[in-house]
Amino acid sequence: MRRRWGFAGLHALALVWAAGGPAIAVAQPVAERPEWKVDDSWSYTTKTERTGELKSWKRTIVALRPQGGYVVANDAGTTSELDANFQEEPKDGNLEFKGKWWRWPLTIGDTWEWTLPVRMQAGNGTQTISRHVEAYERIKVPAGEFDCLRIASKRTRMLYDARYMGRPNYSDVRETSTWYCPQIRYVGREDEVWRDGYGGLNRTVRELVSYRLGQ
Repeated sequence: MRRRWGFAGLHALALVWAAGGPAIAVAQPVAERPEWKVDDSWSYTTKTERTGELKSWKRTIVALRPQGGYVVANDAGTTSELDANFQEEPKDGNLEFKGKWWRWPLTIGDTWEWTLPVRMQAGNGTQTISRHVEAYERIKVPAGEFDCLRIASKRTRMLYDARYMGRPNYSDVRETSTWYCPQIRYVGREDEVWRDGYGGLNRTVRELVSYRLGQ
Protein backbone atom coordinates (compact mmCIF):
# COMPACT_ATOMS: atom_id res chain seq x y z
CA MET A 1 0.00 0.00 0.00
CA ARG A 2 1.42 3.40 -0.97
CA ARG A 3 0.09 6.89 -0.47
CA ARG A 4 1.22 10.43 -1.10
CA TRP A 5 2.79 12.20 1.83
CA GLY A 6 3.65 15.88 1.85
CA PHE A 7 4.70 17.47 -1.40
CA ALA A 8 4.93 15.86 -4.82
CA GLY A 9 7.57 13.18 -5.25
CA LEU A 10 7.67 12.15 -1.60
CA HIS A 11 5.56 9.37 -0.19
CA ALA A 12 5.61 6.13 1.82
CA LEU A 13 3.91 4.22 4.58
CA ALA A 14 5.50 1.90 7.12
CA LEU A 15 4.28 -0.18 10.04
CA VAL A 16 5.85 0.23 13.48
CA TRP A 17 4.93 -1.41 16.79
CA ALA A 18 3.24 0.79 19.35
CA ALA A 19 4.25 0.14 22.94
CA GLY A 20 1.97 -2.55 24.32
CA GLY A 21 -0.28 -2.48 21.26
CA PRO A 22 -0.60 -3.44 17.61
CA ALA A 23 1.37 -2.05 14.69
CA ILE A 24 0.43 1.43 13.57
CA ALA A 25 1.06 3.25 10.30
CA VAL A 26 3.75 5.93 10.37
CA ALA A 27 4.85 8.01 7.40
CA GLN A 28 8.35 7.28 6.09
CA PRO A 29 9.63 9.58 3.33
CA VAL A 30 10.48 8.14 -0.07
CA ALA A 31 11.69 10.39 -2.89
CA GLU A 32 10.82 9.16 -6.38
CA ARG A 33 12.95 10.11 -9.37
CA PRO A 34 12.04 13.71 -10.30
CA GLU A 35 10.62 14.74 -13.64
CA TRP A 36 13.36 17.21 -14.57
CA LYS A 37 12.50 19.75 -17.23
CA VAL A 38 14.27 22.12 -19.58
CA ASP A 39 14.97 25.43 -17.76
CA ASP A 40 15.28 23.79 -14.34
CA SER A 41 18.11 25.82 -12.82
CA TRP A 42 19.98 25.93 -9.49
CA SER A 43 22.48 28.53 -8.25
CA TYR A 44 24.83 27.98 -5.30
CA THR A 45 27.53 29.64 -3.28
CA THR A 46 30.51 27.48 -2.35
CA LYS A 47 32.73 28.45 0.58
CA THR A 48 36.13 26.83 1.11
CA GLU A 49 37.13 26.92 4.77
CA ARG A 50 40.90 26.67 4.28
CA THR A 51 41.13 29.76 2.06
CA GLY A 52 37.89 31.53 2.94
CA GLU A 53 37.16 31.75 -0.79
CA LEU A 54 33.53 32.19 -1.81
CA LYS A 55 32.48 31.16 -5.31
CA SER A 56 29.22 31.05 -7.25
CA TRP A 57 28.17 27.93 -9.14
CA LYS A 58 25.19 27.26 -11.36
CA ARG A 59 23.73 24.52 -13.51
CA THR A 60 20.76 24.67 -15.87
CA ILE A 61 19.03 22.01 -17.95
CA VAL A 62 19.17 23.37 -21.50
CA ALA A 63 17.99 20.40 -23.60
CA LEU A 64 16.72 16.84 -23.58
CA ARG A 65 18.96 14.18 -25.12
CA PRO A 66 17.36 12.23 -28.01
CA GLN A 67 18.38 8.92 -26.41
CA GLY A 68 17.09 9.98 -22.99
CA GLY A 69 18.62 12.16 -20.33
CA TYR A 70 19.62 15.81 -20.24
CA VAL A 71 22.13 18.39 -21.44
CA VAL A 72 23.18 20.66 -18.58
CA ALA A 73 24.96 24.02 -18.89
CA ASN A 74 27.56 24.72 -16.22
CA ASP A 75 29.62 27.79 -15.41
CA ALA A 76 32.30 29.00 -17.83
CA GLY A 77 30.17 27.95 -20.79
CA THR A 78 30.74 24.20 -20.43
CA THR A 79 28.05 21.54 -20.77
CA SER A 80 27.59 18.03 -19.42
CA GLU A 81 25.47 15.15 -20.65
CA LEU A 82 23.46 13.39 -17.95
CA ASP A 83 21.45 10.19 -18.17
CA ALA A 84 17.81 9.73 -17.14
CA ASN A 85 18.87 9.37 -13.49
CA PHE A 86 20.80 12.67 -13.58
CA GLN A 87 24.20 10.97 -13.56
CA GLU A 88 26.98 12.36 -15.71
CA GLU A 89 28.01 10.42 -18.80
CA PRO A 90 31.80 9.96 -19.26
CA LYS A 91 32.97 12.32 -22.00
CA ASP A 92 34.88 9.54 -23.77
CA GLY A 93 31.94 7.14 -23.55
CA ASN A 94 33.87 4.71 -21.33
CA LEU A 95 31.22 3.44 -18.90
CA GLU A 96 33.96 2.07 -16.63
CA PHE A 97 34.24 5.63 -15.28
CA LYS A 98 30.52 6.23 -14.77
CA GLY A 99 29.33 6.80 -11.20
CA LYS A 100 26.13 5.80 -9.42
CA TRP A 101 25.44 8.91 -7.37
CA TRP A 102 21.67 8.67 -7.58
CA ARG A 103 19.56 5.57 -7.07
CA TRP A 104 15.82 6.05 -7.21
CA PRO A 105 13.61 5.96 -5.27
CA LEU A 106 15.51 7.26 -2.23
CA THR A 107 14.43 5.77 1.09
CA ILE A 108 15.86 6.20 4.57
CA GLY A 109 18.25 3.32 5.20
CA ASP A 110 19.20 2.81 1.55
CA THR A 111 22.93 2.05 1.09
CA TRP A 112 24.91 1.44 -2.08
CA GLU A 113 28.57 1.35 -3.09
CA TRP A 114 30.70 1.17 -6.24
CA THR A 115 34.35 1.26 -7.28
CA LEU A 116 35.86 3.20 -10.19
CA PRO A 117 39.33 3.62 -11.67
CA VAL A 118 40.96 7.05 -11.36
CA ARG A 119 41.98 8.92 -14.51
CA MET A 120 45.72 9.60 -14.29
CA GLN A 121 48.42 10.67 -16.74
CA ALA A 122 50.77 8.15 -15.15
CA GLY A 123 50.44 5.50 -12.49
CA ASN A 124 47.14 3.98 -11.45
CA GLY A 125 44.47 4.34 -8.84
CA THR A 126 41.02 3.33 -7.68
CA GLN A 127 38.27 5.05 -5.76
CA THR A 128 35.46 3.50 -3.76
CA ILE A 129 32.29 5.47 -3.05
CA SER A 130 29.51 4.59 -0.63
CA ARG A 131 26.18 6.40 -0.13
CA HIS A 132 23.70 6.05 2.72
CA VAL A 133 20.34 7.80 3.13
CA GLU A 134 20.40 8.78 6.80
CA ALA A 135 17.47 11.01 7.66
CA TYR A 136 14.61 13.25 6.57
CA GLU A 137 14.87 16.78 7.93
CA ARG A 138 14.17 20.43 7.25
CA ILE A 139 17.04 22.72 6.27
CA LYS A 140 17.33 26.48 5.87
CA VAL A 141 19.50 27.94 3.11
CA PRO A 142 19.56 31.35 1.38
CA ALA A 143 16.95 30.11 -1.16
CA GLY A 144 14.48 29.18 1.59
CA GLU A 145 13.47 26.28 3.84
CA PHE A 146 13.00 22.78 2.43
CA ASP A 147 12.26 19.25 3.63
CA CYS A 148 15.10 17.04 2.45
CA LEU A 149 16.63 13.59 2.63
CA ARG A 150 20.17 13.67 4.02
CA ILE A 151 22.63 11.38 2.22
CA ALA A 152 26.04 10.58 3.71
CA SER A 153 28.76 9.80 1.16
CA LYS A 154 32.33 8.61 1.57
CA ARG A 155 34.85 8.49 -1.27
CA THR A 156 38.23 6.85 -0.67
CA ARG A 157 41.00 7.11 -3.28
CA MET A 158 44.17 5.04 -3.41
CA LEU A 159 46.77 6.20 -5.97
CA TYR A 160 50.23 5.14 -7.09
CA ASP A 161 52.46 7.36 -9.23
CA ALA A 162 56.13 6.38 -9.54
CA ARG A 163 57.07 9.89 -10.74
CA TYR A 164 56.83 11.06 -7.12
CA MET A 165 59.62 8.93 -5.73
CA GLY A 166 59.41 10.47 -2.27
CA ARG A 167 55.79 9.44 -1.83
CA PRO A 168 54.46 7.41 -4.77
CA ASN A 169 51.54 6.15 -2.71
CA TYR A 170 48.80 8.64 -2.00
CA SER A 171 45.35 8.39 -0.45
CA ASP A 172 42.56 10.79 0.38
CA VAL A 173 39.02 10.66 1.72
CA ARG A 174 36.01 12.91 1.09
CA GLU A 175 33.06 12.64 3.45
CA THR A 176 29.99 14.53 2.28
CA SER A 177 26.52 15.21 3.62
CA THR A 178 24.08 15.99 0.80
CA TRP A 179 20.54 17.24 1.34
CA TYR A 180 18.34 16.21 -1.58
CA CYS A 181 15.12 18.28 -1.60
CA PRO A 182 12.22 16.93 -3.71
CA GLN A 183 10.54 20.35 -3.77
CA ILE A 184 13.38 21.77 -5.89
CA ARG A 185 14.23 18.50 -7.74
CA TYR A 186 17.84 18.72 -6.62
CA VAL A 187 20.30 19.48 -3.84
CA GLY A 188 19.75 22.19 -1.24
CA ARG A 189 23.05 21.91 0.61
CA GLU A 190 26.31 19.96 0.63
CA ASP A 191 28.85 19.88 3.45
CA GLU A 192 32.14 18.18 2.56
CA VAL A 193 35.27 17.36 4.57
CA TRP A 194 38.42 16.30 2.71
CA ARG A 195 41.49 14.64 4.27
CA ASP A 196 44.59 13.09 2.77
CA GLY A 197 47.25 10.74 4.10
CA TYR A 198 49.73 13.58 4.67
CA GLY A 199 47.72 15.74 7.04
CA GLY A 200 45.80 17.79 4.48
CA LEU A 201 42.38 18.95 5.65
CA ASN A 202 39.70 21.14 4.14
CA ARG A 203 35.96 21.74 4.47
CA THR A 204 33.66 23.02 1.74
CA VAL A 205 30.04 24.11 2.15
CA ARG A 206 27.70 24.63 -0.83
CA GLU A 207 24.28 26.23 -0.32
CA LEU A 208 21.41 26.93 -2.69
CA VAL A 209 20.84 30.66 -3.16
CA SER A 210 18.17 30.54 -5.90
CA TYR A 211 16.40 28.13 -8.22
CA ARG A 212 13.94 28.04 -11.09
CA LEU A 213 11.78 25.10 -12.15
CA GLY A 214 10.84 24.69 -15.79
CA GLN A 215 7.27 23.94 -16.82
